[in-house]
Amino acid sequence: MAVLLAACSAITGRGEQTSGGGSVDPSGTGGASITGGTGEGGLDDVDAASSGGGTAGTDIDMGDGSTIGPGGGQDAGEKMCLGDQGVPTVCDVTSADAGCASVGAYCQRLSTLLKAGVAAQAISCINLVAGCSPQSVARCVRIALFSACADPGADASCARISELCANSIPTSVEECHGFLNGMTEAGRQAVLSCVAPDGGATCTQDLPGCVRAL
Repeated sequence: MAVLLAACSAITGRGEQTSGGGSVDPSGTGGASITGGTGEGGLDDVDAASSGGGTAGTDIDMGDGSTIGPGGGQDAGEKMCLGDQGVPTVCDVTSADAGCASVGAYCQRLSTLLKAGVAAQAISCINLVAGCSPQSVARCVRIALFSACADPGADASCARISELCANSIPTSVEECHGFLNGMTEAGRQAVLSCVAPDGGATCTQDLPGCVRAL
């Protein structure tokens, strides 16, 4: 968990203490915008560099010159990961800054779309983001997802996504697991519906983009 807090310290914007005792030290916010999409919120137009996949054994490019390991930067010997156990964390996105309403709605949905431990980490990080920066919020979620425990329960969804995207937006099963391991079944179905709307036979949206649009 300490490593996760250190990773969050590179992306959030307040020098506050997290619930786990780690300090948070901010970086820049970038110029991306948040849009409401279909009215349910979501994070859109986040820089392409920050949407890299989590292929096993590959460092994750955080889009700001830094990287973390695919398991949240933890040493292999620690074997720590996030799963179904976690202390419920309340979203506290109250700033009047532009875009904060969408971020607040997105943050609240995470408690049902992500597993408890993953959601708690992501929401704790989002609560500390300065100015509701969409890039920083997206990175909070991605770090939490890529720190989730391996879950064979995501096999079917990832096999389907890999099949759907094979001829349009190639997505490996391993990359998919990096995103879907930390999701609930509701989250996985939401991603599937986004990747291939209306039960389509091919991908029309990329996987990282659909995670941002949850």
